[in-house]
Amino acid sequence: LRQSRESYPLATWKLKGSHNLENLAAAALAARLAGISAAAVQRTIDTFQGVAHRMEWIARIGAVDFYNDSKGTNVGSVLRSLAAFEDQSVVLILGGRNKGSTFEALLPLVQQKCLAVVAYGEAIADLRRDLGHAFQGQWDEAEAFDAALQTALQRAMEDPKARTLLLSPACASWDQFQNFEERGERFRSAILSLAALNR
Repeated sequence: LRQSRESYPLATWKLKGSHNLENLAAAALAARLAGISAAAVQRTIDTFQGVAHRMEWIARIGAVDFYNDSKGTNVGSVLRSLAAFEDQSVVLILGGRNKGSTFEALLPLVQQKCLAVVAYGEAIADLRRDLGHAFQGQWDEAEAFDAALQTALQRAMEDPKARTLLLSPACASWDQFQNFEERGERFRSAILSLAALNR
């Protein structure tokens, strides 16, 4: 087989995280092997917005970017999402219905990346047990998702060091929503409404 190297500029690539770069490389290779032109691959890189509820960028309000990762329903997913951010500037929303997980594995990255954590829903006690007792940033709890979002918004908009508000819950949505899509839509709608008010 003839081997060749191709490279594609990523200046307009909108997705965060090394896992998304891995996905991009696999998709580009598959496309090229299927006969898709390099120009078409580049056009896709330049215009692809990502998939809803999977590290989906929603808006920037002031200095804060808002990401919807409602599909991040397990610890491994949240680890990948947090790793995409470079410094300690994240306000993180965790919670919902625990699917039998323990959350201790999140603690090193949560300590490294998060200014504040807001835990909500049925998983509050488990999250507090595994993370809240040791987390050195701001820890808040709210039973309802909407209240958790309001608290997270307050933390993100009032802390001058905050750069990201991330919904990446590590839990299922079923305690308060039919599915992760409904939870993500609630998040997106609230953020877009706030963005419209801040124009």
